[in-house]
Amino acid sequence: MNEYNWYKNKNKYRYRDYKIIDGRGKYFNEDSGKWVTSLRNKVIEEKYIRYEFSQYDDREIEVDFGYQNIERVSKFLSTLYKRSIEIERRYGSKFISIESAYIKGILSQKEHKLIINKLHNELGVIDVKIIEGKGFKKASFNYKLNDDFFKEDCYKRIVYIRNTRISRFLDNHYKREVFEDKYLKYEVSVCRRLDLYYDEFTLIELFKERLNIEKEKQEISKDWDFYTNKKRSEIAKIWDKEREDEYLRKLRLSFEILCFDINELRNGGVNYKGFSSSRTAGRVTNFILHHPKEFRRLLKIDGEELIEIDMKSAYPSLMYRIVLGIRDVKVGESLFDDKIKECVGKIDLEEFIQEYECVFKKGSTLDFYDIITKKIGEDVNLIDDSRRYLKGLILKLLNANTGELKSKRYIKDAYSYDELMILIFTKNVKQVIERIKNYEFRYKSGEDYYGYNLYKNMSRILMNLESMIMKGIWDIMIEKGIDYISLYDGMLVKEKDKREVREIIDSELVGFSACIRMSFKE
Repeated sequence: MNEYNWYKNKNKYRYRDYKIIDGRGKYFNEDSGKWVTSLRNKVIEEKYIRYEFSQYDDREIEVDFGYQNIERVSKFLSTLYKRSIEIERRYGSKFISIESAYIKGILSQKEHKLIINKLHNELGVIDVKIIEGKGFKKASFNYKLNDDFFKEDCYKRIVYIRNTRISRFLDNHYKREVFEDKYLKYEVSVCRRLDLYYDEFTLIELFKERLNIEKEKQEISKDWDFYTNKKRSEIAKIWDKEREDEYLRKLRLSFEILCFDINELRNGGVNYKGFSSSRTAGRVTNFILHHPKEFRRLLKIDGEELIEIDMKSAYPSLMYRIVLGIRDVKVGESLFDDKIKECVGKIDLEEFIQEYECVFKKGSTLDFYDIITKKIGEDVNLIDDSRRYLKGLILKLLNANTGELKSKRYIKDAYSYDELMILIFTKNVKQVIERIKNYEFRYKSGEDYYGYNLYKNMSRILMNLESMIMKGIWDIMIEKGIDYISLYDGMLVKEKDKREVREIIDSELVGFSACIRMSFKE
C-alpha cells in the first residue's frame, strides 16, 4: 500500500554469498543469518509467500525471536490472518484451529510452544482459546490474531519466503495432503493457470451487489421459524452505515486473500487449507469455495471465460437416489447402498418413489420445490420468497438434530416436525432419515459419529453420495484433459468446453443416477 512508508527489506547478503572470514571461505545461510563453511541447497526457489504486517514487522520479530525465526513467525501470523478472514465471514469468529503438525513444521518442533507462549502471554500478538473435547474428541487449541492486525491502519505487504526449512516442510506437507490425491492434484494444476480480470470500478460494483444481496436475504429470512433465536437476532440487526462499511471492508479483505492465493499458486506454491479432501464426507474443497460466489465472475483459466454448472435440487434428488438404492440395488452391488440397507432394514418406500417419480425421472422439467409448494398450499405462500424458505427448511429437516427439530413448529405454526416430515417425505422415508440419524456407521476414515453427534450421519451420507457422483464425472474430465474447478455439487468449466462437458455428464448420469440433473447457470 502506498500510504505506508515501508523500510527497505533487501538483505545485504543473499543465500550462498561467499566471503573470506578469519582466513576461511564461508557461505551466507539465510535460514540462520550466519556464515557457514558449507550449504546443502544450491538455489532458493521463491514459491511460497507471506504477509509482513506494519503492526508487527520483521524488524520487531527479529528483536523478539532472533533472525532465524523471522520468516517462521511471520508465516504463522500470515496463516492466522488469512484463515481468520475466511472463517469470520462464514462463521462470525476470528478464532481458528490449526493442525499441530503444521504449527510444528512452521515454528519448528523444538521452539513452537515457546514462540506461541511468548506471542500470547508476553507480547499479546495472538489470543489462544482451549476448546474442551466432547465424547471421543480431545481438547484442542484455537488461535486468533490481535484485532489491531485487522484495522485499516495496519498495512501489509507480500514477501517471498526464502527460508529453506519452511519451504521444504511445506513441499512435504502438501505432497501428503494434496498431491497424493488424484482430484486435488488435478485441480491444483488447473488453478495454477487461474487469473483475475477486473478494475477498481468493477470491484466496487461487485461489492455493492454482494452487500445488497445479503441485505435483501437477511430482510426476507429474519423471521424464518427454523432458524435459532441466535441466528434470527444476528440477521435482524439494523444495516446502518457503520455495518455496511464494515461488510464492504471484509469483502475487500476477502478479495485480497483470493489474490494472495492465486499469486502463490501461480508461483508454484500451495496455500494452507486451500485444497483438502474430507475423510468423513468425501468432499473435495478448494480455495475458491472460501470466497463469495460473486468473485467467480472475475476468474479466467488461460484467459478464457468460465461458466458454472451444478445439481438441480441437489439434496432432494440425492435423497431420492438413496431411496431408489434401498429398493432396487441388490446386496453386494454397492458398498454404499449396502450400508444404508444395513441401517434401515426392510421398509416399503413405494409411496415416496411414486409421488416424486414425475420430478426425478430422466428428462423431467418439473421442479421439486413447486411440487412441495402445491402440497403445502396457501400457508407457504404467506412467506416471502417461499422457494428459498423451503430449500432452507428441507436442508434443516435432513441435517439437524431430531430433538431440536421437534421443539419447533413450521410454516406460520401450521405444522409440527412429524406432520411436516410425513407430508414432504412420507411416513416411511421419515423413518429412513431418522434411523440413519441414530445409527452408528463404521466408516473407513475412523472418524465415526457417536452419541450426540449421530444426527450428522444424514448430511455425511448425502455428501458422500454427491462426491461419488461428481468424482465419476471428474474421472472422465481428467482422462480427457478438460479443465474444471470443483464446487461441491457443481463446477466451473471453460465456456468453450460446455458442449463436451454436457455430453460427459449425460453419459455418466444414467441408471440409478439418472434422477440427478445438472444445469448450466445463466
